Amino acid sequence: MTKNVVNERAKFAFEKVSKLHGEALQKYRSHVRSLPAMILSNGFGLAMAFIYSKSDYRIFYKHINEWFKEQKTPGFDGNDLMGIIAESEIDTYRFLEAETLALLEWLKRFAEGADSQ
Repeated sequence: MTKNVVNERAKFAFEKVSKLHGEALQKYRSHVRSLPAMILSNGFGLAMAFIYSKSDYRIFYKHINEWFKEQKTPGFDGNDLMGIIAESEIDTYRFLEAETLALLEWLKRFAEGADSQ
């Protein structure tokens, strides 16, 4: 049976969000809501540099980096995401941006629903 990347993305996001509780979950939920808009308004590279540099946002950088490593994403050779972004061709850059936005959507949905369990 072939893997469905949408299902894999959802499973990954669910596992990450399920580990969060209390204040950590509240903070995560608050920040994950703003990240897609940050990427679209400031650009993917600048948004990733921001979350890389801010301790409150660093968990998102870690989750995105782990996702690309697990998926063996084309253009992502297992190195750190910021290095890949800085050196990538435009097609790879756009792919990473689109994939990150798709992952953030799942992370956001699971974070918003975490209290209703």
